[in-house]
Amino acid sequence: MKIAITGSSGYLADCLIPLLEMEPSIDEIVGIDIAEPKKRYSKLVFRKLSILDTKQLEQVFSSVACVIHMAFDINGMHDKKLLERLNIGGSRSVMRAVAGSGKVKKLVFLSSIAAYGAHEDNPVPLREDSPLRGKGTFFYADQKHRVEEELDEFEKKYPEISVVRLRLCTTTGPSAYNSTVDLYTAPVFVAFPFHQPPVQLLHEEDAARGIYLTIMKNVRGAFNLGSDWDFTAKEHARLAGTKIIIYLPVWLSKAIAYALWWLRLIEFDPAWIQASLYPVVADISKAKEVLGWEPKFSSDQLATSLREKR
Repeated sequence: MKIAITGSSGYLADCLIPLLEMEPSIDEIVGIDIAEPKKRYSKLVFRKLSILDTKQLEQVFSSVACVIHMAFDINGMHDKKLLERLNIGGSRSVMRAVAGSGKVKKLVFLSSIAAYGAHEDNPVPLREDSPLRGKGTFFYADQKHRVEEELDEFEKKYPEISVVRLRLCTTTGPSAYNSTVDLYTAPVFVAFPFHQPPVQLLHEEDAARGIYLTIMKNVRGAFNLGSDWDFTAKEHARLAGTKIIIYLPVWLSKAIAYALWWLRLIEFDPAWIQASLYPVVADISKAKEVLGWEPKFSSDQLATSLREKR
């Protein structure tokens, strides 16, 4: 089997490719990215290519059986039009290329539990058949929800292509240097006095195994991937070694964060604060039953392991 990965030079792809490298039924991994890969693998054939180039993508996909779409900006950009073009337009381009290839039999899309939306009345936990309500909220939830709506139409039009949506919760681990690591290893953690919902974390190895299983198994549909939700963000920060926790009202936290954002002093869009106000945790029983997947790491183990990054 020959597969293709968009965003192949990204963090999660680096966690996934070693598993695919060891899989004897996979002959070749076509990596698609605009950034050169940080590591070399014997099965990886790198193509420096934008996901917006539908024609080139279609040519690449004409010889692969499965496409894993991982290219998606999570931190946000000051240029909102470019962010929309990359996340929505890029996903649309991948879908068109998959349909036009005549070869691809499976499309695995890395979605997020953010697509459910951060709402006060969210059930705990959220199942795969819970309504997606991310649209109209902060940018990441909105864009993941909108792409999933387009996938609904894609599935109706191309029922012969198996579409898998993996709704991952906040993913981090030893290889990560992302906003989650920054949040939990900062000298000071800012908590909101009236908003302390449970937070669900996912270890990068567990995420990679979940993606791997959806590639190898004859499945389609949505799957939540996460671990437990026994702790709040504040408690995770303490487990990660944060000594100082201060409490600020949401309005003041947003004002400070947006000032730092516009001064280019922080790398993630403060719109992410919305995701921390209400519970967005997912039931993972379907992944356990259908994929045979089980998280090896609990959220407290993962948070505690981040101490090493201080």
